[in-house]
Amino acid sequence: LARKSIRWELVQPNIAHIAKQHSREAALIAVFCGFILILPLTLNNDHKVGYSELYIKEASYQNSTWRKTYPASAFVPLNVVIQDNELEQAEFHLEVVKDGEFLIGVAIGTLSPGDIISQEIFLPPSNTASSNYEILLFKNESQTPYRSLSIWIRRQ
Repeated sequence: LARKSIRWELVQPNIAHIAKQHSREAALIAVFCGFILILPLTLNNDHKVGYSELYIKEASYQNSTWRKTYPASAFVPLNVVIQDNELEQAEFHLEVVKDGEFLIGVAIGTLSPGDIISQEIFLPPSNTASSNYEILLFKNESQTPYRSLSIWIRRQ
């Protein structure tokens, strides 16, 4: 068997290349650390968005109002909840509409951030087997609904 000899040579590394690579890494680390330190300073209340929730309180219960069938002559009780998560005080009012026709208006008043209001409303009797009602929440002086719910009520 023939033996091959391996010759080892010392190669001097290109130090300029290593220095350039190290400075790029250091720059990236500096930018990343600056981003992490400055980001929390920019997250203040000026960038938060307020909102309010509108829902029917007992909607998830098995025997809730909207799961029952009502006589045509009965008023249907609903417990509507408004949860204010706005950034400042706002004035609210509710309207109930059926087939584009105004039925009920309820002034809620001024709510502060964190307020939760439960308002009982009664949907009027209807002579149709099922009726679609819209519950509209208005904020401040706006003529456009801020939130809306649509609910079907079955009648006998």
